[in-house]
Amino acid sequence: MLSETRTIPNMTDNELSIPNYSLFRIDSENRHTGGVAVYVHSSVKIDLFDCFSQQNIWSISFKILFGYPKETFCLIYRGHKSTHSDFTSFIDHSCEILSSKSSNFHLIGDFNYDFNDKSKSATLIQKLRSFNLKQIIDSPTREFKQSSTIIDWVVTNQKNLKPVVRNDCNIADHNFIVL
Repeated sequence: MLSETRTIPNMTDNELSIPNYSLFRIDSENRHTGGVAVYVHSSVKIDLFDCFSQQNIWSISFKILFGYPKETFCLIYRGHKSTHSDFTSFIDHSCEILSSKSSNFHLIGDFNYDFNDKSKSATLIQKLRSFNLKQIIDSPTREFKQSSTIIDWVVTNQKNLKPVVRNDCNIADHNFIVL
């Protein structure tokens, strides 16, 4: 099971540990920005091949070597202060690396772009299409009384994935995505 979370600087791996899972994390510089953590069950073996922390973008990329599914993932958090240009360049670079590792790959995380706001997301969507990728979340991932957005994306080149957005967990200000 994969999990993207905001990590908290100065917390040890031991404080964040879950029995039978290995933790891989990239922390932000403070507790008000971002970071990414990935928990991998002990029965799953991975090749962790890229960790990124620049321009208010954090990511961890890995390929599953043993376990299900044997595919490649990039978990991402894009902070609000990241520029559109920096994030588009990051996506371009990441997709180049991911496609060299596997024909099946996925980018998953908080992109902080509302997928439904085509004026802001059009360039990014076009970049993803150039790699034959599609964003497959179609339900709001962040909801308030007056608004809802799709800012958490699952981007993939797989046609058979059916994500489910759950808004019944109430432990974060984002809904949960189950693949």
